Amino acid sequence: MDRFKQFANSWKTVGVTSRVKWQQSNTIDRLNSQLIKALVEKYGEEVMAIISDITFEIGLEDGKKICENLNLESGTTKGCVMPLETVSLLSGIDSEVCGSGKDQRSTSIRIRGCMFSGMFDGMNPDIKSRACESYSLGLVRAVNDKAELKVSRKCCATNKFCEFVVSLR
Repeated sequence: MDRFKQFANSWKTVGVTSRVKWQQSNTIDRLNSQLIKALVEKYGEEVMAIISDITFEIGLEDGKKICENLNLESGTTKGCVMPLETVSLLSGIDSEVCGSGKDQRSTSIRIRGCMFSGMFDGMNPDIKSRACESYSLGLVRAVNDKAELKVSRKCCATNKFCEFVVSLR
């Protein structure tokens, strides 16, 4: 059984809601998008720092929920990328983990799409990029607070995939 089918069969253990009403979700997404856009236009870098802090905290919370339900090895870089893979799979985005041996100093994951693609459309690409990096760092740090995250490629920078490299300090 490939990993997608295996994941689909056991995704309920992650504790993420299976459905959200489209209309409610769409309205909230549009409201948030317009609110962020207006705040960034009015207050600039101060709001960008707040967005980074908030998305990091949300990533940390989501990562902890994932960690509670999956037995992740906090001392390995592979364990640290698993929340990223889980979120991408839940978003319906293909991903590939590379360099995941137990003795590896770093592990990378290629995600062939953007988890934030619809959320930040029509905004400054820097907003999406910073939110993605902060959220992803939160996911990784939920497993190990000494984990470092480097984003080597980004879909929002016209690449075909995002590539994240995780290492431990």
